[in-house]
Formats: sequence, structure tokens, C-alpha cells
Amino acid sequence: MFCSNCGKQLEEGAAFCANCGTPISKMRMAESPSFIDKEMAQKNVGMRDAVVESLKIQAKLIFLVVFAAAFIAAGIGLIAYVTEHHDDPKPFNSAKIKAQTIWEADGLKVDAKKLVNQKFERDALLLKVKNSTGQDLTIKSASFAINGGSVQSHLDSTVLNGKTEEVKLEMEGQEYYLGVETPGVLTLELLAENPSSGEVVLHSDMLTVKTTEAENANEASITGYFDKYNKLFDKDGINVGSFGYLIDPIGPGFGIDNKTDKAVRADFVVTSISGRELRPTNRFYQKSSVIQAGSIGCCFVHSNFEELKQMDSDGKGDVFPVKTFSGVCSLYDAVDNSLIAEVPFTYNEK
Repeated sequence: MFCSNCGKQLEEGAAFCANCGTPISKMRMAESPSFIDKEMAQKNVGMRDAVVESLKIQAKLIFLVVFAAAFIAAGIGLIAYVTEHHDDPKPFNSAKIKAQTIWEADGLKVDAKKLVNQKFERDALLLKVKNSTGQDLTIKSASFAINGGSVQSHLDSTVLNGKTEEVKLEMEGQEYYLGVETPGVLTLELLAENPSSGEVVLHSDMLTVKTTEAENANEASITGYFDKYNKLFDKDGINVGSFGYLIDPIGPGFGIDNKTDKAVRADFVVTSISGRELRPTNRFYQKSSVIQAGSIGCCFVHSNFEELKQMDSDGKGDVFPVKTFSGVCSLYDAVDNSLIAEVPFTYNEK
């Protein structure tokens, strides 16, 4: 047997190495398989614990990295969305309406309550209808326009006698926006029919819904706003009225109800704005529209705002904001061009 420490041969029966003094018992313990296994097991347990702890740390790091990445991605997405949609016009340009009575006749009362923007349905004008006429009525929309632009609309709701119901005049299409610098103008005509026979019991004139001021309404504006319906002509089945406003690039608007059995042509010419004389051209200050027999139409006269700005820059400052516009409405038989009537009009902002 040799000394495990110095390598010298050990004497038989010796308790210590004669050369280095290492105890023989220590050498045997070191060589014992049980000692070696125990030491290795302890080392393995230590390595296993280290690996488990390392995996835990790595898992935490991975979680933190994934969470941070998701947070950053969400932040980037939010910033991108806000950037993309920040300047988008909001439905109705934030214009609203206060509850107001727009039609009252023979026991029927209709109030405009609010504008409803519905994400997954059509935008709508909410109406409250009180029916005290003595009979059930079906309320329908005959025409509807926003800022002079004709909009397809749908309203077909029956209100029983003695009842008050809320109904929605829904607007076809996705989004409609009212004026940016002034309140928007809503104009409509309503019918009240017998629900059984379909006979028209009541037919409104052109109705106007007043809106509150939209965003930026207090900023300097070149536009005017006229919130009253003016009846210009009502004779022999032809009803013409104006609902005046000026919202660039649209000018004054007119409604024509042709109850006759022949087509009618309506020519509108605006000859002055804010007292300044104008020279109508094919593009500005005049418009012509043919209304078929038994139908309702609208006509909108475009104004040349660049020209009006130049007129206003002469130092007088009397053009903007627009206070009045004047002109002539001429009605003709659309077939033989014979003149039916010629009606001058002047519209003043109240």
C-alpha cells in the first residue's frame, strides 16, 4: 500500500506514513466508495439547486422582457392611433342640439331631442312625437339635408293616439359632419300618414333644427348662419322656401315641393351678399334644378369665397361675417320653359 499523500510505500501495520506522517485511516476514508458517493451526491444537489435557481431567474427575465415588449407595442399602437385619428372630424363636429319643438299641428307635436352617433348603426336624429290627434299616425321622413347637402334618410314609425314615443330619423351612409366654424343646419320635411290606408293626414313645411355651436365657433369666421325657414312661393301646388346659410363652399339653400303633375325648373340667382353686388357666373351665385311632378327637391347656390375675401379686403370690412343675401327665384315649366313665377328674396341674419 502506498501513501496517498507522498507516494511512499507504507509499512505493514503502520498507523501513519513514515515519510509524511499522514494517518492511514484518513487514506482509507478517502478511498471509501460511500464517502465518495456522499460527496458526489452533495455536489449534484448543489448543482441542481443552482440550475433551478438559474431557471427561475431566466423565467422572471423572460416575463419582464415579454411584458415590457407588450407594453411598448401597446404604447406605439396607441400613439399611432391617436396620430392617425387626432385630426379626423368627429361626427357632427361635436355640434349638438337642445330639445326644441320643430313641428306642431292639429294635436301632433314633434320635438328634436338630440343627435345620436351610433358606431355600429346609422347616425340619427332623435325625435319625440306626441300624438293627440285622435287617430294613430305613422311618421315618415319626406326629405332631409345637412348643411344643404341632401342625405338619404329613413323614418317609418307608428305612434298610437294618446301616446308619446321617441323615434329615430336614421341617416343613410357612414358619417356626416356639420359645419366647422358655425352651427350646422339640419332641414327636414315630415309626413304623418294613416297607418292603415297610407293616406297623408299631415304634411309639414320645411323644418329647421337649430344646433348648438360646434368646435371653433368662437374663432373669427367668414361664414354667416341663418336659422329661419323663409317661404318664398306657395301657389298652384308649388311650394318654394329658403333656409339660408353660408358654409364654405356652399351658399344659400332652397327647398322645392312640387305637388303638380308636371316637372318644374327652379332657377336661383344670388345678386348681392352683405349689400355688395355680385356678377353671377356659371360656377357661382346661381343654380338651376328640375323637380319632377309630385316630388320634393333641394337646390344649393355656391358662393365664390375667394372673390368675397377680395371684396372684404378693401378696408370697409363689411362683407364678413355675412349678414344678408338677396336674389331672385324664377320658376319655369320644365317642358316648354314658360315662366310660372319670378320671386325676389332677401334673407337677413336675425
